[in-house]
Amino acid sequence: MPAYAGVVSMCPQLQSVHLRRCRAKTNSTIPRPRVMEVDAPASGLRELVVDSCSFSVIRLLSLPALERMECSGSFLILAFGNVPRLAHVNLDVGFFIVEGEPWDRWANQCLAGVTPFLGLRRLLVADVPFNWDLSWPCLLLLLQAAPSLEVLHVSITGCEDSRGRQARNAYNAWVPTNFRHTQMEELVIVGFELTMRQACLVRFAMRVCTALQRVVLVTGGRVDIRGLCRGWDVVASPESVWSDEEKVATEEEIRTPRYFKLQGRLVFA
Repeated sequence: MPAYAGVVSMCPQLQSVHLRRCRAKTNSTIPRPRVMEVDAPASGLRELVVDSCSFSVIRLLSLPALERMECSGSFLILAFGNVPRLAHVNLDVGFFIVEGEPWDRWANQCLAGVTPFLGLRRLLVADVPFNWDLSWPCLLLLLQAAPSLEVLHVSITGCEDSRGRQARNAYNAWVPTNFRHTQMEELVIVGFELTMRQACLVRFAMRVCTALQRVVLVTGGRVDIRGLCRGWDVVASPESVWSDEEKVATEEEIRTPRYFKLQGRLVFA
């Protein structure tokens, strides 16, 4: 049993584990994934932080008491098993890859048809690169997998390339769905740009999230992490200010077509 996982299994009273700059060792001369696998059904662990470690794979097969998790600073394949109490998750997606694929493939592979985040209430998806697929089908899968989600913050960042332009300008045709999410109250998108895909994403959230109160669109700005497992703050950039024309054009695009009843109000920051 790997040492890190063994600590969790052999110390069932342990409630918090922070792994910082840990280096996984391998005895093989052939490059292999550096795996951290935790299967501890008797563990009382409530908080797990993996910060700038060398693990390429983290599998949480069973951590029934886990409530808070944060991963940053590593290229990760992250898989969840029995984590019924997981309520707060911070993922630095700039360093987060599942099965070697970006957001859309991760959503399809890991979220479709399952509900691994039954207790998840607040989620930050940070540093989503321009060339990743941020579209309403991915949001649908995420909402289906997190029925208790109340707050979702997404920040888009990175350098734009040809793939990024294609992804942002591509359009996912609307497919009618009877799905409704009854808990999410707030959606914040940092780095928002008025493209058909992003407008459709916001429209979809306002369509299916029946408790949605507000959608905050931030053109510039950043997300500041308060500290490991202490939450985060969205900071708007003073250089990025919405003009009245931009506000009107954005709201018009999002609220078209008119026959959809949309929940919540748009906030421009």
